Amino acid sequence: MICSPTPLRLKTCILAAIVGIGNVLLANPLQAGLLTGKEMQLTIAWPTTDFIQYVSPPFVVGDGIEFSLTNKAGFAWFDLDISDDTITFNMTRTDFFLTADFNGYILKDLSHPVAPFEIAHVAPTNTLAGFSNSRITHDDHNLYLNVSGLPILAGDKLAISVASVPEPGGMVLAIVGAIGLAAYGLRRKPCGRPIWQG
Repeated sequence: MICSPTPLRLKTCILAAIVGIGNVLLANPLQAGLLTGKEMQLTIAWPTTDFIQYVSPPFVVGDGIEFSLTNKAGFAWFDLDISDDTITFNMTRTDFFLTADFNGYILKDLSHPVAPFEIAHVAPTNTLAGFSNSRITHDDHNLYLNVSGLPILAGDKLAISVASVPEPGGMVLAIVGAIGLAAYGLRRKPCGRPIWQG
């Protein structure tokens, strides 16, 4: 004789699955606030990433311009404007970047051990001629924008779109595990005691 799961057991297993999935969703919320509210810092490096020419004070991403660079002679170079998913350097003077292994900008997210730069590409609003996806690289902490050899016109925009890579693997594994536990709890099993227990 085979027994079916009792209503109480069925409710308990469904509740366990719902709680398990809810915990996964709380631990892995949907992407929100990618850059907004982050504390960041800008570094300028040339002729390689090891030779630091300038490091900005830390700034927090929010509304308006996050940072403006003016040289010692009072010439404005650019305004840095960061939204939740786009980084834009608004160039304010005509010049050019010297050719080198690296000549450009390094952005670091100071508020998190790993920066949200897993996906970065040239934004549709970019107008800096010659800047392409091949000039964008990143590591666990920094986003590198290499503008070596490129001319700049006042009014150009160096614009990069960023996104975080979703990590569905952990969520899928936890959901499958919760469903597996529910299925295990609902499995049909023999009623009564084995014959040898009399």
